[in-house]
Amino acid sequence: MAAAPGHKVGCNLSALSYALGPADRGMNYIRKFACACACCWAVGCGPGEPAPMDTPVPAQSVLVPPAHAALDSTALERPAVPAVTPGIARVQEPADAGPGALVRVREFHPNGGLFTERSERLGEQGASTRVGPMKIWFENGQLRCEGAYDDEGKLGGHWRYFDERGVLLREGDFASGLREGDWVEYHANGRKRYEGLLHRGQNEGPWKYWHENGQLMAEGSYLNNAREGAWRFFDEEGAPDARFTGFYEKNQRVR
Repeated sequence: MAAAPGHKVGCNLSALSYALGPADRGMNYIRKFACACACCWAVGCGPGEPAPMDTPVPAQSVLVPPAHAALDSTALERPAVPAVTPGIARVQEPADAGPGALVRVREFHPNGGLFTERSERLGEQGASTRVGPMKIWFENGQLRCEGAYDDEGKLGGHWRYFDERGVLLREGDFASGLREGDWVEYHANGRKRYEGLLHRGQNEGPWKYWHENGQLMAEGSYLNNAREGAWRFFDEEGAPDARFTGFYEKNQRVR
């Protein structure tokens, strides 16, 4: 799906964690794995800026014990936001361009720092389509994300996302608005959070997830966006967890 003006997404990780309910320390890494799954789908760039993302049906998180509520890892929020964000100044060049023209657009934070830089093809009645490279910056001047849109205004090519310190958070490719190919996300300390392959916005093939301390959290394969075959799970100390390790068919553990 192309990122449409007036929409954004977010990842409600607190809601995801709460969905599992109270648990002992042995369940802490399960919550973290759930959040890692959900983070795969939320790649927003900031208030007022439509977030580059696809529209998959993410594979459900780890199979939690019956005593806990089922986890919905599709926790995506899409509140409507104004087309023009209060406090964000927009500069278009050339300013008097008409429908069909390709223009350069820059937006600025209230402090005067650059917020976004991109190209748009103007349409009728104020509509426009993003095309070509795009960059977005935090108010402190750090690059927040960079990538590109194709000629149809859909996400394309390689996208990278950073935190306010300039630390790389995630990166991967889009094709026709959907995630395609290898994607990697990192913990705030720079260690990998997950890596895996996506095809048309859905998980396919081998995936791995890691705890923040670098220990492997889970590994296995997806087929049509569902866990399939052997999966192994580990706690933060690296010890195998037999409660969730096993053989899966269509996202359900069968043995």
